[in-house]
Amino acid sequence: MTFIISYRHNRNHTCACICIWKSSNATRLEWWHNWFSIVPSGKPTITAAHNTSSTSIQLIWRPPPKQSINGEFLGYEISHRPRNDNATGSILTVQQKIKDPEVTQYTIQDLQPFTQYLVSLRVINPAGLGPETKVVVMTDEGGKRA
Repeated sequence: MTFIISYRHNRNHTCACICIWKSSNATRLEWWHNWFSIVPSGKPTITAAHNTSSTSIQLIWRPPPKQSINGEFLGYEISHRPRNDNATGSILTVQQKIKDPEVTQYTIQDLQPFTQYLVSLRVINPAGLGPETKVVVMTDEGGKRA
């Protein structure tokens, strides 16, 4: 029995496989079209991150280059946690998926006043999450101003 395997890749990391079996009594040709997707290699660029109140933070970004998405662009994942949480050992990270790749800003709400937050932004494709872009942002003090 003889096997001949040929692979063809395109720019979206799709792999097509042709397998030919040769045996003494027949030749069999099969064509498989598999998606060997890889996670995104690019990360978004955060262009602005600031508090909008004592309990909210606004994040504005640009998407990574299209060729670094490595497949279908499904959206983003934003995660945040108080920056000092890892010192106490109680890391509580909140994650939010944005299922629209056209969105380029998001406001995180219901945060604690006068707290530093570590915010991360990642691209999502069918294979998973890309690398993180991180920023530290502090919520406002709150209360009345003089």
